[in-house]
Amino acid sequence: ITLDSCKITLTDGQITELDLSEYLFCLSSDNIIKLYSKGFYPLKDDFLNKLNVYSCGVAFAQVKGKDLIPHADLALSKFMYNIVKDREISSINFIFKEAYSLIINLQNIEKDIALTFLLKDKLLLENTPIGYNILIYNTIPIGFVKNMGNRVNNLLPNGRRIINRNVLD
Repeated sequence: ITLDSCKITLTDGQITELDLSEYLFCLSSDNIIKLYSKGFYPLKDDFLNKLNVYSCGVAFAQVKGKDLIPHADLALSKFMYNIVKDREISSINFIFKEAYSLIINLQNIEKDIALTFLLKDKLLLENTPIGYNILIYNTIPIGFVKNMGNRVNNLLPNGRRIINRNVLD
């Protein structure tokens, strides 16, 4: 799979293109687009054959028909952190030559909303654009939500949620 362009829209409305030529995007057999550094990719098969590798690359998105659903691993990756740090961004648009496109809006949140997200409780986000949004707390991406207009779907995997609320006291 080939990335055609990556455009970010700054909060002042200015659009700029990111150079992501140092990365490769590959579609796996389970319809997950994986992100690899070009420097690592040639060594990938050697690692997989010689080591007991649990996971390799960053899961970028899942392909469902003509849609891309951002993967939870992408939010926690150094790749995404490097994109959002030190920038006032309102959205990121990844455009692939294979007619896939993924638009992610950025939403800065406060601690109480971050904890609600991590607990997987019902989220109430005001002034959030329709579609996929990455939640940013203290300049750190913590995960994705999908704003459906009348409700917000939390895309945090169940295994990553905070289970014991007592640790928050």
